[in-house]
Amino acid sequence: MDDEPRGQVAWPRDAWRLRILLDAPSLKPPSVEYAVFPGDPIIQFAADLHRVDHIYQARLNEVDDLERRQTMRKIQLAAVWNRLFHAIRGDEVYLFVPGCSDIALMSNASAGRRWVVTKPVQISDRTVAWSVPFEAVAGEEAEVHLAESNALDLVVLDNGPRR
Repeated sequence: MDDEPRGQVAWPRDAWRLRILLDAPSLKPPSVEYAVFPGDPIIQFAADLHRVDHIYQARLNEVDDLERRQTMRKIQLAAVWNRLFHAIRGDEVYLFVPGCSDIALMSNASAGRRWVVTKPVQISDRTVAWSVPFEAVAGEEAEVHLAESNALDLVVLDNGPRR
């Protein structure tokens, strides 16, 4: 056996790395599906929601029970958020499980502003997702924190100003 200490593996100078830190103790199981988006997905989410809202609202109006209507709305919002991933190739959607890897992603894609976007998950009774911007810089590592404090509650996004 070789007794020499092993250093970090060198990566190509034009590649950037992404480290994700997940701090959401109420998330069960503690894993998220994510992708790296080239633009802010919230703008597209709002546009997609606006496009289908009249259909979704008609379905909600058919339900008298308030709790059931709230549950249906969460499902509708999650479906609209999930549509954001239709533009992403399947091999570019990843599963992050804390402790499985130090580096979540390494890429030689062009540098610039990017967003780590997750599929919707449940934290307590809230339907949330993350959309966290970061700067991808060739030869450097970006760190993105996914915490309960920066999770986007889809119901709150829905209650925002209509476009």
